[in-house]
Amino acid sequence: MSGPVGLYIAHFPLRPNQFFISNVSGLTDENGRKRSCARVLGVERRFYSRRRRNSKVKMGRRILNDALRTIVNAEKRGFASAELKPVSDVIANFLQIMKYRGYIKDFQVHDPHRVGKISVELLGRINDCRALTYRQDIKAATLEDYKTRTLPTRQWGYVVITTPNGVLDHEEAQRQNVGGQVLGYFY
Repeated sequence: MSGPVGLYIAHFPLRPNQFFISNVSGLTDENGRKRSCARVLGVERRFYSRRRRNSKVKMGRRILNDALRTIVNAEKRGFASAELKPVSDVIANFLQIMKYRGYIKDFQVHDPHRVGKISVELLGRINDCRALTYRQDIKAATLEDYKTRTLPTRQWGYVVITTPNGVLDHEEAQRQNVGGQVLGYFY
């Protein structure tokens, strides 16, 4: 593919039928207007490094953290419901624990086999909830110490742990005497 003199084609991989022409003064689209690389290609500006893109655990926890932050922001603004995208089994299990403990009213998963969404009905009880983006292994014996360090008071709040028996809160994990990895907490 040859272009006019003084212009050249991009030297990085593009999708089929996508290219842009660049010159020394900047990028131009098909109409000759100056544009950024993302705008010419028609893709979003966010690019991830290869390490972050291939890390399944980290990406799953980022999705969980984004969903929990959406819930907290909706609670602070006084909304009665929140929509979470994309759908994940981990998010559904986390929300099931929150529903069982009385922190949310109900939630529904819409179209779970595609991108989908989760509709959450809020009660106004959530002060904060976060997901740990790093992997924190915890034993059954040290679960009580971790809970007192993480939660603001002993009276309310739960630490959510993924165990061999499924996703559990800290009280249920202590009853079953199992440890695992900390997913996050809410209070």
